[in-house]
This record gives sequence, C-alpha cells and structure tokens, in this order.
Amino acid sequence: MTSTKRHGRRFSDISLSIRKREWLSHAAAEPPPLPASTVCRGLTVEIPPLTFRELQSLAEARLGAPLDEAVLRKVFADTGGVAGLARDYIDAAVINGRLHRDGREWVAHANLWSGELVGRIELMLAPLTESALEALELLTIIGVANVGDVLSLVDWDTLEHLERHRLVRIRAVNGALRIATHPPLLTDYFQSRSLVARRARLGELAAAVQGQQTDVFEDDSFALDDSSAQENALILRLFQDQAQGRMRAALAQWNTDPGVHTAIAAARAMMEVEEALPGIERILESDLAKSDDRGEMLQLRLLQAEWYGCTHLDVARAVALLRQDGHNGVVGTRVADAYSILLESTLDHVPADYDARLALTSEMPPMAQFRMLQVNISAQILSGDFAGAARNLEKLESIGIVGDEFSIGYLRALVQIGTGDLTEAVTSSRLAYSRALTALDSHGLIQHAAVLVYALEAQSRYAEAEDVLATVIPIAHPRGMSAMISYLILHGCAALIAARAGRLEQAQTHLNALRDLEQSGVSILRQLPIEAEAQLLIVGNQRMQAAELLWDRGTELEAKGYLFPGLMLRIGALEVGQDPTRLALLAPDVAAMGSEFVSSYFEVVSYFHNPEGFDPRAVIRRAADAGRIGLALTTLDFAAALVEAETREELQVIREELLTREPRAHYETRRFQSSAARLTERESEIAHLASGGLSNAQIATQLTLSVRTVENHMHRVIRKLGVSGRQGVRDYLFSEHGL
Repeated sequence: MTSTKRHGRRFSDISLSIRKREWLSHAAAEPPPLPASTVCRGLTVEIPPLTFRELQSLAEARLGAPLDEAVLRKVFADTGGVAGLARDYIDAAVINGRLHRDGREWVAHANLWSGELVGRIELMLAPLTESALEALELLTIIGVANVGDVLSLVDWDTLEHLERHRLVRIRAVNGALRIATHPPLLTDYFQSRSLVARRARLGELAAAVQGQQTDVFEDDSFALDDSSAQENALILRLFQDQAQGRMRAALAQWNTDPGVHTAIAAARAMMEVEEALPGIERILESDLAKSDDRGEMLQLRLLQAEWYGCTHLDVARAVALLRQDGHNGVVGTRVADAYSILLESTLDHVPADYDARLALTSEMPPMAQFRMLQVNISAQILSGDFAGAARNLEKLESIGIVGDEFSIGYLRALVQIGTGDLTEAVTSSRLAYSRALTALDSHGLIQHAAVLVYALEAQSRYAEAEDVLATVIPIAHPRGMSAMISYLILHGCAALIAARAGRLEQAQTHLNALRDLEQSGVSILRQLPIEAEAQLLIVGNQRMQAAELLWDRGTELEAKGYLFPGLMLRIGALEVGQDPTRLALLAPDVAAMGSEFVSSYFEVVSYFHNPEGFDPRAVIRRAADAGRIGLALTTLDFAAALVEAETREELQVIREELLTREPRAHYETRRFQSSAARLTERESEIAHLASGGLSNAQIATQLTLSVRTVENHMHRVIRKLGVSGRQGVRDYLFSEHGL
C-alpha cells in the first residue's frame, strides 16, 4: 500500500478508518465535521485525502450504484479528495436533483454546486481574517500560478497563513513554485457569494498576474515527491486548470487571428477539455481554417483524420480524408499515407504492406523521416517484429528531433518489453512518467503510465501498477491516437488486476469504459481487456469458456495483423486449459516472432503441459531473465510440489535470489485462478502429486498416510475445484499452478 506523507506522525490505518466512518455515518446525526485534522493535547492525527479509487468505492456504497466516471472525476477534483466535503457535495447534489439515477449509474443533471454547501465551506474559512479571505478569493480567480507572480498582490505572511490552514497547496513544478487553492470547490463558493463590484476589482488584479505567466523549462531538481505524485486530487486539478488555461489562450488567438495554425492549436487544446468537445468540429471545418501553406494544410488534414477516426471511430472517413487530394506534394502524400497506416493499425487492422509503404527515401526531410519511423515501429510492435523495431529505433534516435524525447522513450520501453528487457522497461518508463508528471505534460504522462502499468502487470507487481493507475485514470481520455491506445491499456490493466484481486464490480466498470470503443466494430479491445474477461469467466467457474474466449479472440487479432497481442492471448488460452494439439500448433509462430518476452512465457506453459520434459530450474530462470519475476515464482511454486527434496532445496535458493533482485517489490503469483477454490496445504500437496501421475497408494507411501486418507483428500479436492476425476484436477492445476 502506498504511504502518504504528512506533517505529523503516520496514522494511515487510523485515518482510513476515520474516513470510512465519516463517509458512511448519517448526516443528520453528525456533529459539524472537523476542518482538516483532529487535535488533542500533544497529538495530531492528519486525515489524508481519499484516493480516486477510495472515493469511487465509498460513493458507490453511499449511493447504492456507481457514479458516472466523468462526474466522479469532477467530485474528486473539486473536493480535493476530502472525505467529508465529498460526502456533503454528493448529498447536496442528490437532494437538489443535480444528480439523478439513470439506469445502473448516477449522472449529473446540472452543475453540482448548491447553496447547501455554503455553510460547509464557511466552516473551513472561519479562522481567516478578512484580508486573508480576500487574498484567497483572488487566488481562486488567478488559478494555478507561479508564487513569484502572485507576491505582487499577496504577501508571504498571508500565503503562509493560508497554507497552514491547508487552503492553498504549493508545489515545485517545472523549476518554479506553483500555487493553487485547495479544495478547488472554493472557486464555486466565491462565485456564489461575491459582490459584483468586488469580483470585478479582484478580476482586474488577477488579469495582471495571468498576463505575467510564461512557460518555464523542466528542471529535474524540482520534482513532486512520491507521495504527492500519487493518488492526489491536486494533480488532477493542476492538469485540468492547465488544460483550461491553454484552451482559453488558444481560442483567444483563433478569434483574434483565425487561420490554419490557430485552428490546429485551438482544436488540440479543446480535445483536452471535456465540455469543449462539441465545438471542435466547428473550428476544424471552418472556412477560415485555410492557408496556401502545404505543410499547414497537411497538419490540419491529419488532425481532422485523427478526430474523426478516434472520436467518432469512423476509420473509413478518416482514411478517405487523408487520401482525398494530391496537393501535398510527394513527401506530404507519403506522410499522409503513413498517418493512415497509424490510424488503421490503431483502430482496425495492421496493413500487410505497411513496411513497404513506410520505406524512407533520401529526399525526405528529417521530420518526415522521423514520423515515418514512428509509425513503422508502432506497426512492428503490434505485428511482433521486435528485431525490426529495435533497428528502426536506432535510426529514430539518430535523427534526434528536439521535443520528441517522450515519444522516443515510450517506443523504446515497448521494444524493451518485447526483446525480454522488461526490468529496464520498468525503470525507464517510471523515470519518464515522473518527469512528465513534474513537467505537467499530460500526453507524456498518460503514454508512459500506460507502458509502465503494462510492464508492472507483466512482472506481477500489481500494487505498484495500481498506484500509477489511481493517479492517471482520472486524467486519461480516448481522444487522439496515442491517448486512445493509452486509455485502452490503462483500463484493460486496471480491469485485469481488479478481476484477479476478486474486485469484480470494479473490473466490470473498467471493461464498461471500453465497451463503447468496440461497439462500432473497430478491433481495439486487445490483450488486457480480453484477459480480464477470461478472468471473470474463471471466477464464475467457466474455465473452458475462458480458454475458448482467449483462443478465439487471439486468432481474430492475428488475422487482422495483431500478431503480438493475438499470440499472447492464444498462449494464455493454453495456460487456462491444456491442449497439446494447440500447443504444438503455436510453436512455429513463437519461434518466428523471436521475442524473448513471448518465448519465455510459451516455455512456461509448455512446462505446465509436460513437466517431465523440462528442467524447471532452467524454465524459471529464463522467465526471470526476461523480467517476468512473478511468472517465474508461479512456476517455481508449481514445480516445488513435483520434484525431489534435493531439487526442492535448489528451487528455494532460486526463490530467495529472485526476491532479492527487487527487494521492495511485491509479486502476486496468482494468475488465471478462481478465487473461490482454496485447498489446504495437505490437499494441495496431494493434488499436485496426483497430477504428476502418482496413484493413491504411491502418494500414501510417499507421505506416510493411509490410502483411505489420500482417497478422502482427493474427493475433497475434486469437489472444491469443481472438476471430474484426476484428469480434471491435473488440467486445473496445470492452468492454476499456484495453489
């Protein structure tokens, strides 16, 4: 579990208990809530903000049904995750009809703010002087700002006074101190209470500060600490405020000087703001968005294709846009065609001729070569050509386009996963994720979060993956190609981890978030969501259906050119249910792909099928060397029940060595396993021996038990696992291999 830094002592368990009692208690019977902490003589217990995940589960418990995800993001951002304030915010919205039940979930009918919250906010503001209160209102108008810029209006003493009362948050971002009011709901409060003249006067002061603000360069010496970088509503608000500010500035430029360049900037900025989406097409299709510059018109055409392809999921229209005219010149036409390959491979299929269409020529300028290589590497990863992707990555890095370090790092981490360097992929993507967070780069953050959680899930480091998911999922959206791919990975990984942890409703919520993306017929539901669906079937004792789902969907994906995710799903099918014929069928495909990530997984599954044909120590070490420590430990658990005592001791040495590679990591060894079936230690031992081919009499001799006792244990094992006979036990354990 992620710890949260506090100014006082650590009381995480106490705080969580307090938060849950506060949320679930009846409002009518409560005394007025404490503003920030509970203070006793000599002891301060800080109540940390709720995480997004905690708010999601507690809101559902209070309302009896889930909150729409967009509404939940707003509640989380507006309240800063403060439990009591979030509870009152939701209660008031329900009472006033601003939230209503629509089928299986609660949705917003209007702005959630209501007058009933005034008293709750005023209780928080009661300790402030009039001058401090005015300063706080001024800061809410300014929004996120550099501390140095606001010091012309608010002195240090007042800022310190507001920070002591936890009404502002100051963080080091991009080499400068940034300040924001907290909780952000204060903005609605002041808008509802201020006199018009007062608001106008403060607005003029705020405009002067907003005009001073400039972009600053990244400085690694100023970084958000780990605790504030994870599961903190301030992060979401910082990104939202930044997106709003960029959109306002871009729209102002468009209105002042309409043209292709300002249209592109405005549309891209609007894609980051949910409520601005309906106005994007008006700008993209405007007669004012015209230019004689071929390059600008090409950029507009690419953005139009991205919008219609990823937002409307209309691949045919998007590709037609890219092919409709020949006024871009030879290079422009090639770039547009490369973009159509990217659209098709993201949304529908990997074109069989992508490599030939993306061939570089000497007349191409560096930027065009860079984009062509990016698309080629993406297609090669999906088709499982990791050796080719590694070669093109070297070419990409040699071009060295300034400002694209994040996109290069993202592709590099994916190539590292495929070539079996999973540990390095985790390290590099974690570093890039932290830098993107510090730089408030939403695109870089979401991209690197996606590859990081995929790598952590592949290592079976679920707790660490969920830390990242809790921070990023509230920010993620499926608009734009890179954003859509990341959205798919994030929700798919979240669904799989939740399903394996037995949190079935949470898993289904994440899968539902992806359903709309599949309804139009595009093929974007790939590996992780299908594995999550299979896990849910297994929990419902439908193992054979789960195996067939994995095999069938993997076959469908391979037919569309998605060889890597398709092959991973088909190997997963053989992990769930044994089938020697299918295993032999996959062997040539695995060898042809040449991916150590895939090959080591296939060897583990082959060992589960035929333990006598492999040295388990070699199988375990190969999986570990590919970075899949969790899979290696799962294999070790399976092998320990089948080998002789001497080899079992060697396996224990290997276990200790694997656990020391990342001493702070926790690996979850359960994989495609039903949480309903739990065997005792003796039952597990007998089940594994029986699966190894020993008769009841041989098991009895080896364990110094009576044959009747072994028979009784076997009957209980068969009943618990819901299988028929010894072969059923063998099939189950060879797919579960962790009991």
